[in-house]
Amino acid sequence: YAGYNHRINREVVFRPSFIMNTAVDAPLSFDINAMATFKDVLDLGLMYRQRDAIGLVFGYKFNSGMYLGYSYEYPVSDIRRVSFMTHELALRFAIKDYSKNRILTPRYFN
Repeated sequence: YAGYNHRINREVVFRPSFIMNTAVDAPLSFDINAMATFKDVLDLGLMYRQRDAIGLVFGYKFNSGMYLGYSYEYPVSDIRRVSFMTHELALRFAIKDYSKNRILTPRYFN
């Protein structure tokens, strides 16, 4: 997996990425992704899976630390005879780190 965050301006970050997969008795495969993040809350992107699928990605980060993502893939390989499309939902939570407010080694002196 490799990727890069390229800040275009104060509100837009472009994130191209590349994933290569290999497994025993399976051919080498790769995904190419291009994602743009707007104002650190809205993600829009495209993906291409080698000789298999193309897709769209959408995501939104809420103020509460929750992220909701949606992905749509359209097969371009022979599997499209039996599968017309794929929908995927992603839900991510950010848990606040309270360790900064905690005393790690309390000591009581008289």
